[in-house]
Amino acid sequence: MAAFQSGKYCKARRRTSCVKPFRNALHEFAWCSVRWEPWAKG
Repeated sequence: MAAFQSGKYCKARRRTSCVKPFRNALHEFAWCSVRWEPWAKG
């Protein structure tokens, strides 16, 4: 996620111009790692 800041407004937002299948694969990998791997839970 990229940080967006303008004056007092600061929020993290997801990039929209990227390879969506690749982004989805990374999210799936991260989710599975957190659920099943002890090293990823910490």
